[in-house]
Amino acid sequence: MPGNHSSLTPQLPLEASQSATLRACAACRQCEAYCAVFPALATRDADRREADVALLSHLCHDCGCCREACQYADPHPFAVDMPASLFPLAAAARKRLLALPLPGSFVPAARTPHDAARHAWFSTIAAALVCVALVFGAALALNGPETLFTRHLGSGAFYEVLPRTALMLLFPLAALAIATLWGWGAVRLWRELGANLRGLRSIPSHYRAIKVFLQPQGSPTGVKHGALPPELGFSGRRRFFRHVVGYGVLLVLLAFILGFIEENFMGRYAPFPLLSGPVVVASLGALLVIAGSCVLLSLRSPQGERGGASFVFLLLLLSLSGLALIAFYETHAMGSLLCLHVGLLLALFTRLPFAEGADGFFRYIAALRFIQERRRA
Repeated sequence: MPGNHSSLTPQLPLEASQSATLRACAACRQCEAYCAVFPALATRDADRREADVALLSHLCHDCGCCREACQYADPHPFAVDMPASLFPLAAAARKRLLALPLPGSFVPAARTPHDAARHAWFSTIAAALVCVALVFGAALALNGPETLFTRHLGSGAFYEVLPRTALMLLFPLAALAIATLWGWGAVRLWRELGANLRGLRSIPSHYRAIKVFLQPQGSPTGVKHGALPPELGFSGRRRFFRHVVGYGVLLVLLAFILGFIEENFMGRYAPFPLLSGPVVVASLGALLVIAGSCVLLSLRSPQGERGGASFVFLLLLLSLSGLALIAFYETHAMGSLLCLHVGLLLALFTRLPFAEGADGFFRYIAALRFIQERRRA
């Protein structure tokens, strides 16, 4: 079986509730149509290796379909809740695979969703405050306080507040560091699962893995909703608006690429005109992020908030500050808004490697390995 093909990682001691949930779901198999977790669970031993647990936990989308369909969910005495059981396992796997201390690791490890949410909010708020203060301090030290409150007009006005060289080097280097860290963790997970690097060359496997990564296999349509009260909201909305936020982020990344082309190949420097390609695309992306984030923050999670809300809130603040910068870039508030926006972006980069971004990266690796196992079965 796939779970026995490697002994690179030791067996992971699970808590009684987690072990009971895994055993119950492996025996029941009612939810195999909903996502890749349950077919993968059925092919693995009861005594799980760390790599197997990492694969299972990162295959979970936390969409809630299994929880709604489960006949053993609360208020049943078994209180089976697969997403809630997998969450601390995913957090532990992320920390182990990245092999670096997490921001906020000086506080006790999160053992419950409430602890995870509290630690995540603390890390996010601290990162935002520190990064914004650093950017404002740099602007004041380099150009003096009048820079923040002077009206700057014309091409290259942004760089009268913050040096262009610093901005052009800081974020690409940070992105490279994040990609290197995630790549190291992905290679570790891939090898621990008993795979070799040649398995990454299969184009059909990547195509199917993207489908598993973006959306669970099944549809909850027709499922009897007996496990959750209606006021908690149906999980389909959560999944849809996560995609809305994701597509918004992709549009913003595209806007950065267009801005890079404008500056380095066409000689036009930020801020760009309102109807230019970078501004239009960035505005559309920010609006999608704002809409999706507001809905996600309004939806209550059946098992309590688990830390994702703080990251979504940071995305919301970043998008709002970006739109404010676009709207008021010809006013005296431009310098302060630019420092605020750059500081929030820097905070996002400090949170991204160890938060939901890393989970998404490992989820894709887990989906790819799951697809390859299914093709050999």
